[in-house]
Amino acid sequence: MKLSPPQQRALMTAVNGRIQARPNTLEFLVRHDLAECRTEQCGTTRRTVVHHYVTDTGRVARGEIIAARATPGTRISTPMGKGTVTGKEGREGGSWVVLFRPDGQAETNIHAIPAMSVYLHLLCARCDAIGDNSMPARGMLCGFCAAQEDREDSPETRGRTAALHVRSGRLSRASRSFADQSAPSSEDGARRPLPRIAFESEVCTRCSGTGRRSFGRVCFKCNGTKRSLTRRGQRACTAYQAAVAKRCTVTMRELEPGDVIWHLTSGNRRGWVTVRFKREYEADPARGVLETSGKGYLGPFGTRFTIYRPDVLREIRTDIAKRFKGASLAEPEPGDPESDDRRAATSAAHP
Repeated sequence: MKLSPPQQRALMTAVNGRIQARPNTLEFLVRHDLAECRTEQCGTTRRTVVHHYVTDTGRVARGEIIAARATPGTRISTPMGKGTVTGKEGREGGSWVVLFRPDGQAETNIHAIPAMSVYLHLLCARCDAIGDNSMPARGMLCGFCAAQEDREDSPETRGRTAALHVRSGRLSRASRSFADQSAPSSEDGARRPLPRIAFESEVCTRCSGTGRRSFGRVCFKCNGTKRSLTRRGQRACTAYQAAVAKRCTVTMRELEPGDVIWHLTSGNRRGWVTVRFKREYEADPARGVLETSGKGYLGPFGTRFTIYRPDVLREIRTDIAKRFKGASLAEPEPGDPESDDRRAATSAAHP
């Protein structure tokens, strides 16, 4: 059976056998017995959810895909830790075994792991991590590194300092979240751009402005941006997020094709995406399938999404800047790539 690249990525990135992919990809895998649905209970909310797991047939197909990509020198992740592939061997029945050398061990110390093991993952050649759900997006690059490579090569972003925006109380680079997305089209060229809202920040006190902490890992307080919100900035950010959640959210049942919502982009980062179509999930009528210009969504119709309403967002930002000392507004400069509505929205807190 010939699988498309998204279907291959869905099998390759399965963590502990669990698959996360677009709804249409999941339906294809279930229909061809490569994945199965399991009803589980969430440990925190106690809600019943449906997850997809790799079947025995899917493990065989996954092993063939990984064996084809696991060439000598490829970086992999195993239960023993990270390592480098030295070769592969075929076994009876058409299965494959990947040979690798764990990091920090002698070159003669070679171990083997079945290619169909759900604990074997390919690592991104750039960041040396398992990556996101779109790994590998291009060759041996994860989705984030592929998008970052595109931004570095783009003349639009070359030599320009990325703007900062706040998501869930943390500062992160706006350009990181908006590498590849659809945004609202502007038929009125004279429409005023959204003002950019900024929250008071300071040098991160946990990592002292280095962006990394604890064995070189990304600092969880500043999310690697080297700056974190002050108390006044955090209060303003919390109030802004509460106002947006109250006035700019709708349920999945209320969404219509063409609406712009805050969701996962194709680079697996949060951003504005356009709804393409919505329908019921065949296996469960109480759940819906939402296809967007970014990542799809499969879940209950009561799930709430943040919808793009520029007039309401402008009013909320103006009000927050007047009420809180930790927030301020700045009009986009002419020619600024973020001067239109959709990109101005990226410089603020979620959304």
